[in-house]
Amino acid sequence: MAIKKNVVLETTGATAGYHVIGNVSIDVLSGTTVAAINSYVSEEMHKAGKQALQLSASIAVEGVPEENEGAVSYIHRRLIEAKPADDKPVAGQPTLYNALDRYMLAGGVIVA
Repeated sequence: MAIKKNVVLETTGATAGYHVIGNVSIDVLSGTTVAAINSYVSEEMHKAGKQALQLSASIAVEGVPEENEGAVSYIHRRLIEAKPADDKPVAGQPTLYNALDRYMLAGGVIVA
């Protein structure tokens, strides 16, 4: 599974169109799920074994999967959610090292 969406990466200014989740971490106590995302130029470049433009950048979402939902399916679904109109950063809230914009992949398409 992957997410297709053209995004200009902050770190390089390059456009990545294919995003693969390499790792999902769930913190049940804090109610947070974190995805480590590898972003590629395109699906074709990923399948050809080319290097990612950006490796293991983190996006955290509030919430954890339900008991009967897999972590990978859950985080894919959450990552493409639209950004709420009232979404504002919380003052004093720590951010993860190498963390990306939570809504970077909003509106993307999940592909097999």
